[in-house]
Amino acid sequence: MGIRLMVDEYKKLFINSNKPIFLVKIDGSIIEFNKEAQLLLRYSTQQILNQKFYNFFSEQYVHQFERMAKNKITTQHLYLISKDNNLIPVELNSKKIKFNGKEILQIYVDGTNLGNKMLKEINKAMTDMNKQQYELEETMASIYHDFKTPLISINNFCRLLSVEYHDNLDKNGQDYIKRIEKNIARILNLTNDIIEFSKLGKFQYLFKKVSSFEIIDSSIISCLEELKEKKIEIIYRIEYYDSILKKYTKIKVSFEDRIKNEKLLIKNFPMIYCDKDRIIRVFIQLINNGIRYMGNQPQPKIEIGFQQQKSDRNLMTFFVKDNGMGIAKPHFKFFFTPFYRVKNIQIQKQGIKGTGLGLATAKRIVEGHGGYIDVISKEGKGSNFFINIPL
Repeated sequence: MGIRLMVDEYKKLFINSNKPIFLVKIDGSIIEFNKEAQLLLRYSTQQILNQKFYNFFSEQYVHQFERMAKNKITTQHLYLISKDNNLIPVELNSKKIKFNGKEILQIYVDGTNLGNKMLKEINKAMTDMNKQQYELEETMASIYHDFKTPLISINNFCRLLSVEYHDNLDKNGQDYIKRIEKNIARILNLTNDIIEFSKLGKFQYLFKKVSSFEIIDSSIISCLEELKEKKIEIIYRIEYYDSILKKYTKIKVSFEDRIKNEKLLIKNFPMIYCDKDRIIRVFIQLINNGIRYMGNQPQPKIEIGFQQQKSDRNLMTFFVKDNGMGIAKPHFKFFFTPFYRVKNIQIQKQGIKGTGLGLATAKRIVEGHGGYIDVISKEGKGSNFFINIPL
């Protein structure tokens, strides 16, 4: 692979070393690795670069990265997980070095003295665990089916009552039927989301190069009915850094004008290496989030776009920005936690409901691409979600 980021004294070391070597930022992001490192993990360059190094640790050892980040020199014995889910016993020797004026970690990977017998036992345990996970998913699917059948039947009877016995029901009766239908829909959505969320960790992503404009456009069209109903203005926005002018240049195009500006949008929205359907799902979730929590904004607006990073050209940043209710800072650290839902007076007044799994699902998909998702928000001013994906 090409040595893009290293200074001259490390080139020979990387090229000739028969040991896997990683260069890692203090926050855990992998900024470079050699061929041996890629052979060890068996992932593609795009799936490793900018990924958090500790994401390749066996779960019980993730906390050990903090020790590596805090100390100048460390030796850690742990297990890495390869693409085929094999546990690899390793010794990690880390050392802090200066790189472009900043401290980073230089990590060498050595084999440990763990025997093949132990490794086979560990892999057998992993196989058993995967089998149990499969059995759990099958059980959940069966429970979902057992829930779904009678609930759909109840829902159909409610509709029959509402239509065929409309004249025999007073206002309260009609209201009760509507409440039953809403709660049935909520239970079905919740159980379906739980099953989908549980499967994401095992999902095999189908990576290919696609136009990010095509992804964003498809996402908007999927939400178009709700956007029109709430009269929300949609804006495509592109921000790229002009190295000559030394400032960011912005391009804004409304959804209504996208056809006549299609060439401009296709040209300036980058190609992205991803699982197209899954990333579309992320954008749909964030757009729906903006619709749901728009509140009583007199001029509702959602901007969707791409922002070129000045400092890190190996990272692509997309965003979904709304001018809705926004969220208070204390909620930030829980925002992508499964089943967590922000509660405030305005949300309660408007009766906004959800399963609490949408943003957690979006986070897991983005992390499955080696990226991360973040949010900046202010209560009463709106939210801006950032989707960061490596090139």
